[in-house]
Amino acid sequence: MIEAVAPVQAGPPGRIDVQECVMMKIFEMKVEGDRLVVMVDLSKKFGESKTGKSITIASTEGNVSVPRREGVKIGVNVYRKK
Repeated sequence: MIEAVAPVQAGPPGRIDVQECVMMKIFEMKVEGDRLVVMVDLSKKFGESKTGKSITIASTEGNVSVPRREGVKIGVNVYRKK
């Protein structure tokens, strides 16, 4: 479930250096040039896992496309034991 997609900024003229930000369950990723930056607030909790054995801190909720990178996907789950 992607909550928001918003362009952040474009690089200098003549250079492709676009940043785009994608928010998921307490999860943020952005492309800066050729780097994918992933940010998670470790103080947050989304809730229990389906099995009830762990607490989900952040998730992409499956594989999602990386902004501005055709064919590139990412899937991330951040959790702690209950």
